Amino acid sequence: MDSPENAKHSTAIAAHKVFPGRDHYTCGEGGWEAVADFALQWARNPEPGELG
Repeated sequence: MDSPENAKHSTAIAAHKVFPGRDHYTCGEGGWEAVADFALQWARNPEPGELG
């Protein structure tokens, strides 16, 4: 596994979005479509950082 120091040289875009009230099994919960729509929009126009 790469060390964290290698991440500073990465060109990858990393982002974070919290969906309150959801756990890791989002695909099995009602309303998953809203999460999927958000993810698709982000994938089409990715921005780094914490997403609102």
